[in-house]
Amino acid sequence: MAALGMWVYELSKIVGHYAGNAGVDPEDRTRNWIAQFPASSQEPLARALTRTLERTYIRDQEVEEYFTSSVSNADFWRDTHVCRGAQYGKSHEVMTSIVTDAIKSKLGQGVLDESRSGWRTARNHIFIDDAIFSGSRAIEDYGQWWSNSLPQANRRTPSDGPLNIYFWTYIRHTAGEEAVRRWIDSTLTPRGIPFTLTFHSAKTYEDRDAQRNASDVLWPSVMTEKAGSSRLFLATRHDFLRTSGGGSSTVFPLESDRKILEAELLDASIDISTRLEKPWTPLGYGRKPFGFGSLSISQRNCPNNAPIALWWNTDYWSPLFPRVTYADRDAEKFRGQDDEVPF
Repeated sequence: MAALGMWVYELSKIVGHYAGNAGVDPEDRTRNWIAQFPASSQEPLARALTRTLERTYIRDQEVEEYFTSSVSNADFWRDTHVCRGAQYGKSHEVMTSIVTDAIKSKLGQGVLDESRSGWRTARNHIFIDDAIFSGSRAIEDYGQWWSNSLPQANRRTPSDGPLNIYFWTYIRHTAGEEAVRRWIDSTLTPRGIPFTLTFHSAKTYEDRDAQRNASDVLWPSVMTEKAGSSRLFLATRHDFLRTSGGGSSTVFPLESDRKILEAELLDASIDISTRLEKPWTPLGYGRKPFGFGSLSISQRNCPNNAPIALWWNTDYWSPLFPRVTYADRDAEKFRGQDDEVPF
């Protein structure tokens, strides 16, 4: 019990830093959450989750420092259209504001000029957000302008050179990047629009199917007894499982920690999911059958791509990182104090 208490305390430091836990006692929240798991699993789970979140938890300050420190090239921004108006959430709005504020303060108020660098005329398009997970949000948000503007969206001629498209995020997942690349190519190439496509991120996480053994997301290597008997996984192919020890991961340096997280969070999330009217993939939105499996939890919010046992909030489950809704929240409240970029 002493070891459990130590790891609950260490985990509660992260829990207490999370915006969605403002006003609650972080140790109480952590103890209540861990108590929902089998007694024999509580100490190993608290230890494994703490050591993993120490690598993946994202603080506002490091995000803002990453974006603002990269802004230095006025010539780039003078010929760049900064895409705004994402359809979902607040993260795009917050990250874009961080960047544009940095441009104005470091490079001058007149660098960003919509009359000179509009959607149809700028040499560069840039879409800024905190993360790319499955890629679906990036496709929908950036793609809305193409859907509304084609076929005359790009008035540049081939002699002007290609349209340079940038996705700039703090983190990105490789399968999400591939999905965005496919969408851009299938949308612009048939219309004869020349382009280049570049992704820049502070952290890149591997999650492609072909690289599952070295993936940086939760990807079970064994079918737990509960998963094996669940209707959610009746058609699951055995070859979809990860091969234990088959590759290295920067997120999970210890295979033992990874197995504990995959088994315990999967089983707890199955219990939650099977009580829902419409079952949710247990390890987070996306990538059936298990779920996305991200542990990239930020100070601002826990993504729905994370295991639902971490964030689901109901009368029968106490969350560790309850998801934040942004309807009544001012984006400015979330402003916190590896790639070479052209910005």
